[in-house]
Order: sequence, then structure tokens, then C-alpha cells
Amino acid sequence: MNLGGIVLYLPYRFGWWISRLWHRRYQVDFFCGDYVDYICFREVHKLLPDVRIVTRSRKTWQELAKHGIAAVMYPTCPDMVIMAKHATYMFPVSRIVKIGMRHGAYHFKDFIAAPKYNAFTAYMMTSSREVELAEQKGIRSGHAIGYPKLDPLFNGTLPNADTDRLGQHIQLDPGKKTVLFTATWDKMGYSAVDKWLDRISELTADFNILVTVHQWLSQHKKDILRSTPGITFINDNDILPYLAIVNIMVGDISSIIAEGCALDKPIITFDVPETRRFTSEIRSMLEEISFRVDSFDELVIALHKAAEQPEYHSDKRSFYNRIMFDDLDGKA
Repeated sequence: MNLGGIVLYLPYRFGWWISRLWHRRYQVDFFCGDYVDYICFREVHKLLPDVRIVTRSRKTWQELAKHGIAAVMYPTCPDMVIMAKHATYMFPVSRIVKIGMRHGAYHFKDFIAAPKYNAFTAYMMTSSREVELAEQKGIRSGHAIGYPKLDPLFNGTLPNADTDRLGQHIQLDPGKKTVLFTATWDKMGYSAVDKWLDRISELTADFNILVTVHQWLSQHKKDILRSTPGITFINDNDILPYLAIVNIMVGDISSIIAEGCALDKPIITFDVPETRRFTSEIRSMLEEISFRVDSFDELVIALHKAAEQPEYHSDKRSFYNRIMFDDLDGKA
């Protein structure tokens, strides 16, 4: 338990037990750390509309309201809480059923400590293979359900008209392939953003360029990208419509690569140094599903090859989709 959990422990428990005096209805909450959390939960919420959305961030509350989603401020006293972050310490009562779910597809960075997962009554993972690997790490709470966030891309609930309007809105050139660049956060040596940050504008003559980055990427790098002429920096937290319209993806070890793989998009990945949470399993997978590059000049060559041969790694992407997602049937 961290310091915040220690401070919360006794007051929260007291309040929760007092609330039982007038509590009549079984209450399920979704604890929403940020709007990206809600996007991960959105398809589940459609099936469970009575789940109450809870946040402790005024900024998140405002963004939810902007999208027509009612939310209340923490603290609340539910019987069950669902979350896409490891924040069980916010609900320190053993009688509260705690359900965890993936924030990003599969475990593109190795599992954190097993007790973090075992603090949940059940933790929803994206495939049976992921559950097996989790069990090898001492994680006992895993259950394979798939990845609900992607369901609209497979069950027809993301209308083609919406993606067509998006392409017109961001003024894509229909004569060019559209490339989505993505980068994970840069504090731990995972990110390859520095390998293309200063030269990405060179690609705009041949490609439509979209960029989405991890919310924790250094602010000055986000500012550089926002001010780069000729590219579209995606400020929208919901990237599903963008995934639907891109032809090629470029990344490092961001979990969005798994989403591109699910859609059988050609993928280019930068080789990054092995770190504590960058596993040999993920490295091997990236080597099989994507064109691997180490420099911007190699990237340029790979982009043209991916545009000409989009099916090049398709068989391997199909193989790894079964490992990462079990079934991509739009019913996770």
C-alpha cells in the first residue's frame, strides 16, 4: 500500500461501513482515472448501463461531461468497483469486489509485481495465453476475455460514414497512403520518438502523416510535434476512428501496435534497447509482425516497402492475434 492508501485506509473504511446503514441497492462503480480509461470501458458500459462512473479528477469529470457521460466525484462506497488502473488502494475494504481490466492490449511491457494484480478479485486479460504467462509470474486473478475497446472495429458499430468524415475533416490526400506514428513514454528508455521527431516532416510529400503519443511523453516533444507543419497531431483520446483509416503504422513498443496487428495493418517498429520490462517475447513478436528499423533512413525505405507489400507479415499477424486476443469477433 502506498502513502495515499495509508492515509485513506481508516477514514474510507469507516465511511464505507457507515454507508451500509442506509445502503439498499447493489452498487457497481467504474473508477475512471482519465478519459482513456473510459474508452477502454465504453463497450462494457453499453452492456452494463447502470454502472456508475467515478473519478477523483475534476479535469476527467469535465471531459466525461463534454462527451455526455455522467460521473460523480470520488469517494464513493460501492459493492463492486471496476478499473483500468492499479488503484485498488482507493477502495480499501475487503468486501468490495474489485475487477481490473487492461488499459492497453496485451502486456507490451512486462507484468508489474504480482501483488498488484492479486489485489483484484478478478483481472480481465486479453487472451488465454496472457493468463498463462501471468500465472507463471504468480498472478492468480487473471481471466481471458479479449479486448472490448476494439469491438466497434469488428462488430460494425463504428460507421464507415464517421471514418469518411474524419478523413475529410483532417484533409487527407486520397492519393497518398496514411501513416500513423505512435510512441510510448520516453522516461524509461522504451520510446523511439527521438529517432523521427525532428525529421517526420520530410515524409509529408509522399504520405499523409498522423501522430499519436503516450500521454506521459515529455511535454516539449509533444509541443514540437504539434507545431510540425504538414502532419496531423491527434489530440483526441479516442483513436479508434483513426485506426480505421490508416494504411501503415510506425511505433516502438507501444501497445497500440497490438491494435494495428488486430486490424492486419502493415507495421514498422524501431528497435529499442532491452529494458527490465521489455521482454524477449515481445521483441520476438515485433520481429515477426513488423518491418524492423533502427534509423530514420531505414524507416523511409520500410515505408515504401510496406505501402507496396501490405500483406508481407500478414500470416504472422494472424498468428499473433490469436495469442494476444484469442478471438477478434467484436464480442469481448
